Amino acid sequence: MDARGRMNNRVLRRTRVLVNRQRFAVLGLAVFLSASCSDSSESTADPTLEGIYASVVGPALSGLDQNGVFQLTPAAPVSPQEIREGEARDLAIAYVKTFGPFMRAALEKQHGRPIDFQALVVCGRAFYAETPYEPFPDEVADFGTPLRTVYGSWWIFGFCNERGQLQISEAVPAITRARIVDGQLRDLSGTDQFMRGVPQGWDSPVGLSPERAVVRAATRTARKVKAVPRLIASDLQQGIPQSALWRLELDRAASLVRRGTGEAVEAQTVYVGLKSEVSVKNAADSLIRIPMSNEAVERTVSFPIPRPRADGWTDTEWGTVTVSRRAGLPASLDVADPRGRP
Repeated sequence: MDARGRMNNRVLRRTRVLVNRQRFAVLGLAVFLSASCSDSSESTADPTLEGIYASVVGPALSGLDQNGVFQLTPAAPVSPQEIREGEARDLAIAYVKTFGPFMRAALEKQHGRPIDFQALVVCGRAFYAETPYEPFPDEVADFGTPLRTVYGSWWIFGFCNERGQLQISEAVPAITRARIVDGQLRDLSGTDQFMRGVPQGWDSPVGLSPERAVVRAATRTARKVKAVPRLIASDLQQGIPQSALWRLELDRAASLVRRGTGEAVEAQTVYVGLKSEVSVKNAADSLIRIPMSNEAVERTVSFPIPRPRADGWTDTEWGTVTVSRRAGLPASLDVADPRGRP
């Protein structure tokens, strides 16, 4: 093999590493480990029914059932290629049953307790984390599945033991080539799922339930949430699928200050999620975020196009595609604090 061929293959390998950044491989070659305890001074107790109802008005109030739980309706699919909840659930079950036991040590370290994989069942609500990006154009169809995963929507499910205790969070991309044939997983890649053990402080598969999120936002901003929360995905360059943020519309603008710059802003839409996507263990340890100033509407993304050669090696060409944000949905956010309060 000549020097050019060796260089191309090194580039391709490097690209695969980059594309798989922060990604949990299906064969369990990598996993995100919890690293630190929460430093939050807030209680980790579940929000009270009184507290939830006191935090909402209008459609958000109407969206609660008699137990103070939001009846979430998944947003319309961003792309017609997205799988629906039922298919995503079947894949999630297959992933957990097939690969979970092989990752026992890492998942139990994240969870903080032993996990009985034989007893795990899907439990609670399915969460659809919608992408803030528009669908990719058709010209990347042959090579764009990883891109659609990195910048796409996700289905996220919780798995509980026989006592109903949440132990595993499993995320499945809404656009995937993976499928189940005769009871077996087929057409797998390293972007097909993210599995992690649920720390004891989490109260949902995404770390923070929508009920806790609205109480957190109302407490921090002294405002009420007026619309049913929407779960917005982070692209995989910024965090794992479980780090999706709740988009909350307030009944009136809140006076906030961007952390770091000290800029004073008035914001009526805020995003609430965990302080750290990977290491945080405490669901109460959450932050208020607001869109970054002057975020670009579009960004250009490069992707590798493999070109097989007659000698069995592969050359790599590079293509580019424009990724556009969906109207009203930011991709990058700043942490913000109530004005006059840390």
